Amino acid sequence: MKKYLSIIVGIFVYINSPSQTLKTDTLNQVIIPVKSDFFYYLNRFYSNETEIYPFRDNPGPIYGLTMSGKAQLNHDTSLIRVVLKDMNDNEYLIFESNKLLNYNDTINIHSACDETSLIDSITPKSILIIIQNAELYISKIKTFKIDRNTLSRYSLYKNLMIRNIQVKKLQSVKEYIELNNMIWSASQTPVSILSYSQKKRLYGKYYNTYGFEYYKDGFFEFKMGDDGYIGDSYLTEDTTFFIRMFDWRKRHGADNPSSPYYESSNGWITPNKCQAGCWLDSVIRCDIGKSKDSASQQPCIDSGGVWRSVGTCWAFASVASVEAVANLYYNQHIDLDLSEQE
Repeated sequence: MKKYLSIIVGIFVYINSPSQTLKTDTLNQVIIPVKSDFFYYLNRFYSNETEIYPFRDNPGPIYGLTMSGKAQLNHDTSLIRVVLKDMNDNEYLIFESNKLLNYNDTINIHSACDETSLIDSITPKSILIIIQNAELYISKIKTFKIDRNTLSRYSLYKNLMIRNIQVKKLQSVKEYIELNNMIWSASQTPVSILSYSQKKRLYGKYYNTYGFEYYKDGFFEFKMGDDGYIGDSYLTEDTTFFIRMFDWRKRHGADNPSSPYYESSNGWITPNKCQAGCWLDSVIRCDIGKSKDSASQQPCIDSGGVWRSVGTCWAFASVASVEAVANLYYNQHIDLDLSEQE
């Protein structure tokens, strides 16, 4: 009788800790026929980088691999990465963890397979374990085989599983940023969706971007120790020298009527200009019609005007910046009205 491997499409990796359980949303369930599978019971602890060779007794081609065990992160700089290598020295990420991906220090690992849920028939050679300021316990490695025809039909689900693991990692990074009141935001980027091998070529074998591969905006920085290396924590709004927002309209009380620098609520910034509106009597009128929808344009038409709207924000924004710099340089409201057309 054939054995069957049940793959939950969407989430194939479950990471639990004593005080945190990641919820999983099952998109679909697919039953993949498995010709055979093999368990490697390691039951070993690792605290330093090492390469192990558990496949000598069963070196045949495999179509997937999972790992179970436990991890302990000891520092903000902790890093664990477990990589499968084949006979051609191609590398596939099985599991990785750092403080941004797993907020709790202790992580229970069940069937981790970041890039190894479905593999196109490789002969496994070894498993590389990269560890920095952390400990890893591997209880077992499981490999399985399916025929090539079956694999081709399920290649779509392989991509789905990888993408959902990427989404889960991004969610963990966002939660870490929020919980620690950090001053940058994260998103999927062209770098974050690269494979392990691609990131390794980009950053080197021991890369740890501390989340920078997910950087979207804000101030990304670390607390530095006296030795010049990353210290005990990331900088937050309470500890950074940077501020989240800077607004020249409000500097030196320029938006406060009681301030000697006050002229209008715009502060040091010159007033907004009409970029689109009703062209009437050779003048753009912003007081006739307030938006681009046809109903608001009708009063302009009824007055004998023509509604004009062109993509000139780039010119108005650049000129407004120069006008504001003039005010700031002379420390008074010169409020130049420069020509956008020039």
